[in-house]
Amino acid sequence: RCVDSEDCTGWGSRVYSTTNSGNSWKETTISGTSHLLSGLYFFNSKRGIVSKASIWETQNGGESWEVKTPAFLGRRYSDFDFSSDSIGWAAGKTTNSNGAIITKTINGGATWNELTNTQNPDANYRAISSPSNQVLYAAGSQQISGSGFSGIIIKTENGGDSWEELSLPDDFPGILNDVEFIDESYGWVVSSFRTIYKTADGGDTWEKQNLKESSDAIYSIDAIDYSHAVAVTSDGAILVTKD
Repeated sequence: RCVDSEDCTGWGSRVYSTTNSGNSWKETTISGTSHLLSGLYFFNSKRGIVSKASIWETQNGGESWEVKTPAFLGRRYSDFDFSSDSIGWAAGKTTNSNGAIITKTINGGATWNELTNTQNPDANYRAISSPSNQVLYAAGSQQISGSGFSGIIIKTENGGDSWEELSLPDDFPGILNDVEFIDESYGWVVSSFRTIYKTADGGDTWEKQNLKESSDAIYSIDAIDYSHAVAVTSDGAILVTKD
């Protein structure tokens, strides 16, 4: 997650950070873990967390990392988001038949509680976005008849007490790799088939965005405000919008 227009940290099996809007990057290796890393989230330019089997935390902008929580047995989390310093969410899937899951913290990540009403045995939540303490969007993939997969996005407006599945356009291609909302109504989703869709009404309707250059699957999107967003593709390209 980008914390301002210049500081932004990427994620992968290693952590990379930039302090000059992406012109150059510095690599940091998290020692003591053989797991691939995912779910990177920074509260500010210094404090951040990243996860796979456990949650690791940095207090110095990624220079060093320490284990914050023990391993989540049977759980693989792919994304974090916090709506405040204390309230946050993790999305992913289980390694058993429970499928997609969302976990919530109300104490800044010290402890996490799984929301059983989000379990979906046919789905995998890859990304979440929480523009407020009450509103959260989770996006990913779900298995359909046969061996195919389609995109799925769910929404809560009461802090996770209940959820609804939002409708995507009939021609929406592939699965959802990421979701980003800058307020409760305005946001984007990106797919595995070179597409970005925008909504201004909380997911009731979606508008396909024009991409000036062809690209591969879009993995991630992050926005600073209504006009400035950055998306990353599977072939290493970075897409930028200023309008």
